[in-house]
Amino acid sequence: MRITWVEKGKRRALALIFSALAFAAQIAAGLWQGTPLWAGLPAWTNLPLAAGLAAFVFLAFGTKIEVDRWWGVLIELICVAAASFILLHLPLLHWMGMRPTGVIRGFSFALTLMGVAFVLTANIKWFGAFFLTFCWVFNIIECEIIAFSGNVITLNDIMAIGTAINVANNYSFIAKPLMITQLIFYIACMRAMIGAHEVRPNLKKLRVRAVIVPLVLAAAFPTWHAYTHNKPTTFWSNGVRRYSVLVEFLLESKTLKVDQPKHYSAEAVAALGAEYPGRPATVADEKRPHVIAIMIEAFSDLSVLGDFETNVDYMPFTRQLMQESVSGLALVSTKGGGTARSEWEFLTGNSMAFMPGGSMPFRQFMGDDENSLVRVFENAGYHTIGMHPYLRNGWARNKIYPALGFDDIYFVDDLEWDETVRKFVSDRAFVHQIINLYENRDYDEPMFFFGVTMQDHGNYAYAGYDPTVTITGHEGEFPNAEQYLSLIRETDDAIRQLIEYFAAVDEPVQIVFFGDHQPIVEDGFYKLAGAETSAQTHLVPFVMWDNYEHRVEHVDITSVNFLGARLLDLTGIQKPAWFSFISEVNRTVSAMNHFCCNVGGEFSGYGKYKDTPVMDMLLKYQIYQYANMFDKTVDRTLFIGPVTP
Repeated sequence: MRITWVEKGKRRALALIFSALAFAAQIAAGLWQGTPLWAGLPAWTNLPLAAGLAAFVFLAFGTKIEVDRWWGVLIELICVAAASFILLHLPLLHWMGMRPTGVIRGFSFALTLMGVAFVLTANIKWFGAFFLTFCWVFNIIECEIIAFSGNVITLNDIMAIGTAINVANNYSFIAKPLMITQLIFYIACMRAMIGAHEVRPNLKKLRVRAVIVPLVLAAAFPTWHAYTHNKPTTFWSNGVRRYSVLVEFLLESKTLKVDQPKHYSAEAVAALGAEYPGRPATVADEKRPHVIAIMIEAFSDLSVLGDFETNVDYMPFTRQLMQESVSGLALVSTKGGGTARSEWEFLTGNSMAFMPGGSMPFRQFMGDDENSLVRVFENAGYHTIGMHPYLRNGWARNKIYPALGFDDIYFVDDLEWDETVRKFVSDRAFVHQIINLYENRDYDEPMFFFGVTMQDHGNYAYAGYDPTVTITGHEGEFPNAEQYLSLIRETDDAIRQLIEYFAAVDEPVQIVFFGDHQPIVEDGFYKLAGAETSAQTHLVPFVMWDNYEHRVEHVDITSVNFLGARLLDLTGIQKPAWFSFISEVNRTVSAMNHFCCNVGGEFSGYGKYKDTPVMDMLLKYQIYQYANMFDKTVDRTLFIGPVTP
């Protein structure tokens, strides 16, 4: 391997110019950021970073590289692997915030890929150029996904690319200062890579490639160890910190299926059905209420994060309604996105606590005929309606809703909507359609309606929308938070219209509404509010209101998977054994989501309850849920009840 300077003249001058531009661009990036570019380091460290980047650019453009020996191949492989690792992780999460194990695993995996490519092709240049480009582009997409949803890309997100494309038009690209560093570094790496001269006759020799094989095996060990000894950690980007982006993907590949629980058997499921039997209807057929269930996109009360003041109350009607109904806070398993996880938990009674990290049951684990709350109401003599005022293929709802048992299904193109907010169907227009469906129904059965709204979906930096809610003392400082709170105020008005209409009808009506997740807004807002725990950012309000018994109950904390069982109790229709069991679990576990539970008012991880009655009950839940999802030999009436005459 030989490295020589380019001849003096234009090429050397060009290298100096590019180097100076790189230095100036990096300084500008630091000024743009206004805070330390690197986690934990003071702002002045941008100066040596700029100098180092300029020196690297000068070397990339000012030297010629020739590779013709095995040790030169080794150096080139290490350099390309290191460069690809940096490009894949640089602006993401502040790269130096990664754990040492993440750095080691990420670099070693990149080195393994490069080594395998060389052993097979005796060529580094072209695969290296492709891999560097992939890492650069993927990281830019990753950064945008984090800005939109608060979570890194998971393997399941890639599988659900259709849904991602649906919502992509609602967001605008958000540039970050470190992207300048990344772009300059990428250009310099590509120049060095493409400009390198590989002496192919020498590199094609078998002994040269054979020398690299031990390197590949050694480099693969950290990845193999992580794959065989660790589980993925998709929430809060911890997996990327611990394992790196690509190794985390490998770990997630192990979770594309749900393993059968230990001690599972059809007999065990039948025993659970006998131990916690279903409950027959407690209401006469002619008094069955119409049921309206609404999951409101990104609906939350951000005061659960801490104290902050606004110029006006952003949900005055909802607060008053919560004092006059069954209401409280519900724990969810997602934040900023992943709506269908909460949707799945409510409609099935299943819990993400027993699902693989990052999984999306709608896309991965559902067939064409599923047990659901919808079928419970259908078997109890209800006409069932599903509605979502957006694209029908989002989270595969066009396939999932029929599988859940809805009689009628409506998406954005199926109805006339009378109002939009930003580019979405407004929550008021959504309410107007519910009223229209109720008034113009041509069937005698009571109505069960379930809908998912769209108005409050991110992005919250939408141009042309004037916020009506501002944060007192910080007006304009957190525009995303202020736009979001203003949208919630509009949702609150839609809820008022819904309740006022059905309060005046003669027929009994039970309404439940809840949020699917909290939004993602500015980091500074969370600091202002004083949020301390991840559980705080996974809480949403729920309300169960009726126009006939006017029941009032304050529920400190529950979770979305428990709401269906509670709804069946309020309506008085038949309650299958599965939902009776869920109610029994709820007496022990107040709330549960993917990563924590609440027992006795205290949030904690599940490990705290190992070898306790709490864990015994949760293991029963896991067995029962597996049967609900995958075992088609089990009596379905356990989950959806018998068909009533």
